[in-house]
Amino acid sequence: MRSLRAVLCVAAVVSSPAIAGEEEDRATLARVLALVAPIVHVAATSPDPQAARKEIDALFAGRNEQANLIALQLFEGMLSDFPPESRPAMRSMGRDLLILLQRERLRNPPQER
Repeated sequence: MRSLRAVLCVAAVVSSPAIAGEEEDRATLARVLALVAPIVHVAATSPDPQAARKEIDALFAGRNEQANLIALQLFEGMLSDFPPESRPAMRSMGRDLLILLQRERLRNPPQER
């Protein structure tokens, strides 16, 4: 359940500017909700207490093609404020951070309460 709370917190932080009502912010909120909604649904409907974690792991591992596209759109939106010459470095760092996250999760699996 800790993984689900983390996803919900990240979604809230990322989507908080959407309250301003700008069209771009609304699109960002819609993408964040599209990523989080399936995880919440699985957590609420599956008898498997690890279902949400499995869904999150699949998301981070890139096994969900639709989620990959949404995540790419979100990241590209975040990069739109960066100078064009800085974007490749930011993309590279984003990929590397995902790799580090996956390694850390494999080394230290989260403990459920």
